[in-house]
Amino acid sequence: MANYLHRGLGPPPPPPHYGAAAHTRPDPPAPRRFPRHGLLSFVLKLAAVLVGAVLGITIFQLPAFAVTQVQVQGLRQLPEQRVLQPLDLYGQNILLLPIEAMQATLTKDPWIRRVDIQRSLPGRITVYVEEREPAALWQANGTTYLADMDGTMLDPAGDQTHLPFIQDLDGATPTPGEKKDGSIIALAIALTNVLPQEIGQGAKYFEYLSYGGLVVETDQGKRARFGDAQDFQWKLAVWKAVLKEAEVQNLNAGHVDLRFGDRPFFRPH
Repeated sequence: MANYLHRGLGPPPPPPHYGAAAHTRPDPPAPRRFPRHGLLSFVLKLAAVLVGAVLGITIFQLPAFAVTQVQVQGLRQLPEQRVLQPLDLYGQNILLLPIEAMQATLTKDPWIRRVDIQRSLPGRITVYVEEREPAALWQANGTTYLADMDGTMLDPAGDQTHLPFIQDLDGATPTPGEKKDGSIIALAIALTNVLPQEIGQGAKYFEYLSYGGLVVETDQGKRARFGDAQDFQWKLAVWKAVLKEAEVQNLNAGHVDLRFGDRPFFRPH
């Protein structure tokens, strides 16, 4: 030990103790306790959430949020009940209405082009409807339907004889909501409007084939195959010139095919 101190290292450490204290296990850690103020804050937040939920449920059940008034605007063809029945609005909670789903339901009706549903408190719903309008009569396989300008088939036709009549020679029976070629309907309407002024004859009816396009027959028995609306004014001018030349030369230009630009041909009808 003297040598140990002589080297300036101080007293040596005591030898390890191998008594009973060496085998004593350390005390377990004390259980964690929440501060009183933290526990109180948690309880208050939980209570606030529960009270908010109860108040929310109570508010949603107030009579002010129940649908009591429904107004439909824009109807000209459809009865109001046809719009209201699929929605079943009265008594529903105005805040919980699935507006987009209801609008999608209504536009499945072939007569409805688009719809907008607006809400206002207390309990008022306004349904704005844009209807389709019959623009032509479309007949196929013996069945005649009202057709919208974009080609949508509406309902079986009644006595709307003032509309352009198109006979679909492809033969497929139309069904409500089915889409036909809207450009053919637009062409038939255009010809109906201009023929009396351009050639002095009215359009009596039209025939349509998917591979041949549109044929018009006039009230004087003259026929012309326009096909489609491309180069409409040119085709009209050519038909007018052919009819005039046929009259001069005493020819029967009963059927003129105008689909080939500056190479029309005709045959007696």
